Amino acid sequence: MNIVGCAMLCAFILSMPQRPEVERLTDYYAKVMMTVPMRWFCRMSGKRKFSEENIAVMKATAALKAADRNPYSWNMDFIE
Repeated sequence: MNIVGCAMLCAFILSMPQRPEVERLTDYYAKVMMTVPMRWFCRMSGKRKFSEENIAVMKATAALKAADRNPYSWNMDFIE
């Protein structure tokens, strides 16, 4: 979702006859993206990031070795 918002913002900026400075755009983008629901989402995902369940999923993903079967994928190593 963030990359879609960034692409839309870039398309809008590139279509402007006079483009604003980078600092002004940075402030605008930070204010637009950090809405109340986005702050809640970031807090919740941060709390889950290194839970026991999440670490187990990362270990399982590392054991999968997907790139060994699919040339368009990659292998992940889990390092504690």
